[in-house]
Amino acid sequence: MPEYMFRHILSYKQTFVLILYTILVLEVHAGADICTKCSCKSNGNVDCGSRQLTSVPQPIPPTVENLNLRQNQIKTLPQGVFQNHPSLQKIDLRNNQITTMSHGAFENLPNLKSL
Repeated sequence: MPEYMFRHILSYKQTFVLILYTILVLEVHAGADICTKCSCKSNGNVDCGSRQLTSVPQPIPPTVENLNLRQNQIKTLPQGVFQNHPSLQKIDLRNNQITTMSHGAFENLPNLKSL
């Protein structure tokens, strides 16, 4: 194999590794905000219970399956607050002060089983 082809292939591999690394870093950072306020577990559970939250923390990582928001001070669920989280199966909102729930707050949750 000529040397210029080897360099070209190596350049593609380096670019691929850099892109993959960037995606992984962004994925980890995407859940960083909610995990500073809540307890995030590797098994897909996020516990935001009893944290005096007044709104649903964002962003919610796309891998979350169970989201505990009980015993907070959440009053409003805006449109799209849980949107596009295909892994979400359970959202616990018990003992909040919800007075307003926008149309579409629970859109695109195909696996939601318990609310």
